[in-house]
Parts: sequence; C-alpha cells; structure tokens
Amino acid sequence: MEDWYSAAIRRPMPYVDTMPARQQKRVLVMHTNGGGTDNGSLYGWFARPGNTVCSHFQVMWSGKAEQYMPMGRQAYAQHAGNAFAVSVEFQDDGNPAAPMSDEQLATALDLALELDVPHAVAGETGSPEGYGYHGLYPSWNRNGHDCPGGVRLEQWRALFAGAAPAPALLAGEDPVNIITKSDGSHPRILAVDATHGIKVYGVMSSTDWSAFNHMAEGAVVISALPTADYNNLVNQHGN
Repeated sequence: MEDWYSAAIRRPMPYVDTMPARQQKRVLVMHTNGGGTDNGSLYGWFARPGNTVCSHFQVMWSGKAEQYMPMGRQAYAQHAGNAFAVSVEFQDDGNPAAPMSDEQLATALDLALELDVPHAVAGETGSPEGYGYHGLYPSWNRNGHDCPGGVRLEQWRALFAGAAPAPALLAGEDPVNIITKSDGSHPRILAVDATHGIKVYGVMSSTDWSAFNHMAEGAVVISALPTADYNNLVNQHGN
C-alpha cells in the first residue's frame, strides 16, 4: 500500500512526523463533516496549533480529495481504530442527511479500489479487513454520535455491494473480458454488447475471482491496463 493516494492533493499536517506508524491493514473507515471554509478543505481546521486530530482524507462535493496524513502513519480520527484504519471524510456542509454527490462516490470507489479494500465489514480490531464507518463500534466512536448518518451510510455500503460477478455473463459462450490494473490487481468483469455498450461490473473478492476463473475456464480474456485507463473505464462505465 502506497503512503500517498495518487489522485489526492497532498497537504500533510505540520505534525505528520510525530504520528505513530499505522498497521498496514486494508481497513477504510468513513466519516462525514461540515467541511472547512476553504471550499470544503479541512486543512486549516486540522492544522491549527495544538491539534493532532485529523483524518487521512477529505473528499469535497466536487470529488476533489485532499490527503493530510500518509497512510503509513496513524490519523487520529476514530480512537481504537486509529492503529490500523485509513480514515476518509466527506463534506456535507453541516447536513449529513444530504446524500453524497456522484463525484464524491466516484472518488470513494476509486480510493477503495486503490487500497484493495475487501468487500466485508471490518472487524473492531481490524480483522477481518474491510470497510467501516465511525459509528460502527463504541471503541471507534467514544462520543456515541451518529456518523455518518443513515443516508450516507447506505451509499457507503452500496459501494461494496457489487463484489460478486454477474451470473448472466457466465451463461453465454462468448469470451468474457476481465480488466485488471497493470499489476494484475482489482479484477473486474467488462461486458460489451450492442444494446448496453460497455459495462464494468463490481470488483471481485479473491474468492469470487477464484470461482469465476474455474467456471469460465477457457472463456476469459484478461487485459492488464495502465492505472489511468483502468480508472477511466470504471469511472465512466462502472456498476
């Protein structure tokens, strides 16, 4: 796992070098916030003198992401979860009942893919690995507040709901395309037909990938794509 997310603007905190190392687990925890006065940025709030509370990321309505802490270090955002979790905040302008924008969701999906977050609810101590949210466990949310709220939580869960391959694609005899990043990671089904055009289905877990390879043996075409090309396909045609 890289320390810096390639699509984010790097704005490291002044205290970055004082923060302890983070356990390298694939755990991504969601938060929601009002957003800073600087077009949604939280840099000024997190960087104020005497403060060490921050998240790894802030995602604005526009989908723009800022990264405040390298992922190799802890960000103090969710108490007991700090030791192993990567934290991501989403701007809500003080109204967490407002749904996240399409742009925010696209960035969230890309970040989850970049971190290879499993399609499972994370355990309280980081095992199993997976996705979570601030209010998931009392040890992560000692103030007992409702973060991120029902509407945004359902959107967050939906990002991870498409792990299994689409069964309809296994029935035909036509070759099935699998796209991966250039290093072979993040396998996804890519369907192309005259009616619906290009459709990219959800990223597979290792179990799904193994099962799919077995069922579709001899009918799978794998393309290892540069990260930019892979991300473009997912963002434009993803499901």
